[in-house]
Amino acid sequence: MLKRIHVDLYTGLRMSFFYLSNDEDLNNAVLFDRIQKTCRVILLLMPAQTVRRFMASASKQGLNGGEYVFIAVEPFENERRYGSIDQSFSDHLGSQQTLLQLTPNCTSEKPAVDLRLMDVLKNESVVKYDAVFWPSEKPHIALSVYHSVLAVGYVLNESFHAAMNLSDGRALASVFADRDIALDGMILRTDHGNTLLVDFCVKDFNPEKGCFMPVLQYDGARGIFTAVAGRKIDWHRSLADGAPPNEPFCGFLGNNPRCQGGRVSNLISTVLGVLVALFVIGVLAGIAMHRITR
Repeated sequence: MLKRIHVDLYTGLRMSFFYLSNDEDLNNAVLFDRIQKTCRVILLLMPAQTVRRFMASASKQGLNGGEYVFIAVEPFENERRYGSIDQSFSDHLGSQQTLLQLTPNCTSEKPAVDLRLMDVLKNESVVKYDAVFWPSEKPHIALSVYHSVLAVGYVLNESFHAAMNLSDGRALASVFADRDIALDGMILRTDHGNTLLVDFCVKDFNPEKGCFMPVLQYDGARGIFTAVAGRKIDWHRSLADGAPPNEPFCGFLGNNPRCQGGRVSNLISTVLGVLVALFVIGVLAGIAMHRITR
């Protein structure tokens, strides 16, 4: 998914990067002003706790009108590393913000073989390397590495039986490219650049359930999204239906002609206020001079 966004950079998509180094950045009005003037879709690459603080600050800075789309990216399921994005969101996000979650953790159901293997890896890590796990924590990263190594062994074995030169790295790389590899009841898919194609889903916050629920499924092999039956994204827009437009109502700089009427009225009010103040000052000065001359 992120690779596709990267490719789109060369076809007209403009991206800006903002770095958050400490808590002060989360309350930096200048930072949010820059985001508001240059961005429409904001990717949040940060732990869940920081996502919550960021969204709370964004709300305070006025980015809660439904004109901006926030996407929290979870590269893999690891609650201890990234936290639980569902926690404490129902208090302020249900009707205020548009926050979506892009994650490979699309269902709570795991294949039995994966669950057994994760338990084995977990026990081995505890016994041999003194690793510490939460009771419900599963080593998903280790499982992904295991499958990758298994895929390498599968391809090497296939190449060996095909009498290929195992010292030819370019030839071996071509064997990995653009194919399906069946492992442990699952299918690993790669594209022509040897990139592993992973399935993701997009989750939207459901205020009634108090958690994020899948609304879109992304097929990594085919590169397409499909809607989850019976669910749709709630954009939380009070003035209109559907997804936010490509540009804010008043423009990124607030200079859209449709908003100029209000700006002119404000300008007139300001000018009149200044003139009245000058008039009052002039009257007071005249009275003071009159008293002095007497």
